[in-house]
Amino acid sequence: MRSILIFLSLFALTFASPVLDKRACRNVGCKCAKGTKQGQYCGISSAVTVLGSGGIEDIYECNSSGGCCSYGPADKCRL
Repeated sequence: MRSILIFLSLFALTFASPVLDKRACRNVGCKCAKGTKQGQYCGISSAVTVLGSGGIEDIYECNSSGGCCSYGPADKCRL
């Protein structure tokens, strides 16, 4: 029984995992708060202080010096 559960778990991870498209992080004139931990943030978050030509539903890559780029709209950032 245990081996069946392991098999089903591996099957689900292999075939049910979403496939993500790679997207370029574009310079859109955005800025992030200095000291922000490197990572991806939605435009609505306080980490992104200037959206530039990006949108509030875009996902932004921030770095600790305030640098920023946009990957474009993301489902997880929808309001």
